[in-house]
Amino acid sequence: MYTKFLLPRCLIALFFEVGIVLGQTQTIADLQKQAAQGDAKAEFQLGFAYYNGDRVPQDYNQSVLWLRRSSEQGFASAQTLLGEMYREGIGVAQDDGQAVLWVRKAAEQGEATAEGGLGEMYLYGTGVLRDYGQALIWLTKSADQGVAFAQTDLGLMYKLGQGTTADTDQAIRCFGRPPTKALRRQRPT
Repeated sequence: MYTKFLLPRCLIALFFEVGIVLGQTQTIADLQKQAAQGDAKAEFQLGFAYYNGDRVPQDYNQSVLWLRRSSEQGFASAQTLLGEMYREGIGVAQDDGQAVLWVRKAAEQGEATAEGGLGEMYLYGTGVLRDYGQALIWLTKSADQGVAFAQTDLGLMYKLGQGTTADTDQAIRCFGRPPTKALRRQRPT
């Protein structure tokens, strides 16, 4: 059974990746103006602000609206968060198919957190058929970029021989990598 496990890490990674810092000097009015003019990064930042209630009241409907606009322009960070919102049913009806669609779009652009998220979708069969080979590919891409949860998942795959030959030495190397993005997550039950 799928449990919530990626969204908090996704938010932390996106928070630093896009340079959104609480208390930043750009006003919501400035973001709204830029977003209304179709600036994909501003649309993402505004959607992220509504998601977190940062300088605006928390409003998941507004978050989805702005994240979708940004995502449709191909902004990978927005696609990642929108996909996770679909996966969790936050501000939208829970829909694993939509989750996979948006996370895959971001992963195909090399967005590290999305690559790990897509890998986990394949690892656990969330919205896709379970496919350890695809999980190994996407988790490796993410782990190579320093995403901690992907490093952990990849290490476990090597330890258990999922999608590869069991290799304790490789598992230890995965576990021993210094993470540079996102926090380690708890294994789903």
